[in-house]
Amino acid sequence: MGTGISKIRRLISEAGLKAPEFEFGTFFMITFPRPVVISSMAEERGLKSSEKNREEVREKTREKNLRLIRENPEITASELAEKSGLASKGIEWNIAKMKKDRLIKRIGPDKGGHWEVLKQKK
Repeated sequence: MGTGISKIRRLISEAGLKAPEFEFGTFFMITFPRPVVISSMAEERGLKSSEKNREEVREKTREKNLRLIRENPEITASELAEKSGLASKGIEWNIAKMKKDRLIKRIGPDKGGHWEVLKQKK
């Protein structure tokens, strides 16, 4: 336990952050609380909330995937992942969401089938 813990406490205090929680036992654990960003301050600076940013990113990703599907209805999920820069799990989630929202429909089997764009999102 040397000088590390006292150094952590000193640096946290100097930075004006909330003190971490220490738990001691066979091992020890330190929990650092995240600083709270006051949303009104963020709005004053013209910053968008993280929720709004997340929704905008999802919408852009959805539109990009719809465009890729329109350009190539036979595109595979792995090709979508490669062209959109998303992980395969992200593509799976995105495709499921677009199917649920009735934006796309799969015609035929996974191999040899194709996508149909049902409507454009406004």
